[in-house]
Amino acid sequence: MSTTVAQLRMGFTRFDTLVAPQPPPAYGLRTFRPGDEDAWVDLLLTGEFGMWDRPRLDRRSTEQRWLP
Repeated sequence: MSTTVAQLRMGFTRFDTLVAPQPPPAYGLRTFRPGDEDAWVDLLLTGEFGMWDRPRLDRRSTEQRWLP
């Protein structure tokens, strides 16, 4: 039996120094909400994030350390 060991682990601890983003006029920011799933899949498909579909997003969103 083999054990997989992470080769890279990244973290960020300076949250108190982050500057709040200023979206352009007529735009806003908000957190992910139930009902955003299909739009989130569409967004993931626009980048180089691999193939995404609703079942994959649903599986990943149940993981403890994953947040959209």
